Amino acid sequence: MQYLKYFLLIFLIFEYKVTYAQCADIEPNNDYSTATAISGSVVSMPNLCFTTNTDVDWYKWTYNANVFYIKAKTINASFGNYGLTINVVGNEATIGLVSASGSSLDTYLEIYYADGITLMACNDDNSS
Repeated sequence: MQYLKYFLLIFLIFEYKVTYAQCADIEPNNDYSTATAISGSVVSMPNLCFTTNTDVDWYKWTYNANVFYIKAKTINASFGNYGLTINVVGNEATIGLVSASGSSLDTYLEIYYADGITLMACNDDNSS
């Protein structure tokens, strides 16, 4: 609960699509123990991809000496390019996934506490 004192997580629904170049080489990051390390109050990682229709990507985000794990996956059995954004203003963090232009990805985002197991929040990228 200590983390909730510092962060109110809000997930944005990105209505726009962007076109990405070749995927960043960050594999393996398929579980929290091999998560890609990121940090800071502003993170923009536009060249990411799900390499297979079952790929799951984990990120270990450190901010103000607190650690959170971010799990990104697709829920419609497709693969392709996406981006991850984080923006912290005051005590509010906005975390989002953006699919590439023309992509049929339906992404799903989960945020975990520092243990990598306890779920803090989750969000599908649609408005329902």
